Amino acid sequence: MEIIRKFCDTAAKYTMVLFTHANSLKEKTTEEFLSCNEDLAKFILMCRGRYHVFNSQENEVSGLLKNIDRMVEINGGRYYTEDMYMRSVIEEQKERILKKQEVIKQREEEELRRRLEGEAPKKAMQQLKEQMESDTREDKRRNVTLLPHIKEIREQICTLQ
Repeated sequence: MEIIRKFCDTAAKYTMVLFTHANSLKEKTTEEFLSCNEDLAKFILMCRGRYHVFNSQENEVSGLLKNIDRMVEINGGRYYTEDMYMRSVIEEQKERILKKQEVIKQREEEELRRRLEGEAPKKAMQQLKEQMESDTREDKRRNVTLLPHIKEIREQICTLQ
């Protein structure tokens, strides 16, 4: 599952698990094998339940190719690209930054509430309002500083294509 996390959830849409040496299972079926390994079963579910089992025999290779063709058809003829990966990385970074900002903002608001509990409600509300306005300005400033970085990454993506 670390593979999917590394390449983002979008990669799972373009992934099929391939098992070779199926004869090594002896008397176990593939389903029995998968039911014994919870992590592997979860990984296959993340890959939309797509897997193929074979012993590298010629007739089994054609079955694999049919499964791959079916997966590509379901994906509208598209495949996973570097551009998709870069977009997911940018989106992940953006989400991480926004979550961090939200946590900081919540901590600051909580700290302000604790400090203001003893003061008159009107004064407390005014300070809270000012703090929130200040936080909003700071958030906007941070977003403005992120834009050139995002543009630079987009330009890098374009040059990779």
